[in-house]
Amino acid sequence: MNPLLLTLNLKEDYISLNEGTLEALGHPRQIQLRLNEEEASLALMPCSMSDVEAVVVPSDPVMRCEIGARYLLKKIKRSTGWEDDNPRSCEGEYIPSHQVVVFNLMNAVAIPASSSAK
Repeated sequence: MNPLLLTLNLKEDYISLNEGTLEALGHPRQIQLRLNEEEASLALMPCSMSDVEAVVVPSDPVMRCEIGARYLLKKIKRSTGWEDDNPRSCEGEYIPSHQVVVFNLMNAVAIPASSSAK
């Protein structure tokens, strides 16, 4: 299985999911992103369009999916205590019994500016 990666681009206000994360979730058409501010974790799970805050995932095979997330990123920044806008990458854990990928945001690693520009 491919690694489950989440990239947080705090300057450009988007979250990027890699193909491994989408694959673990079964390539859903919609997902939900749920932030647990107390634990500074972000859970991603498949959902339907009728679910609150459903995000549509492109139907074409993709290597990654970018999601505009200005408000969510502000909440993440507040819950983690990050004081800068450096992009960060975080590995996730798939929990099959709940069909969810969970990212511990406190384990996110800053991406050097030269790497994030590529």
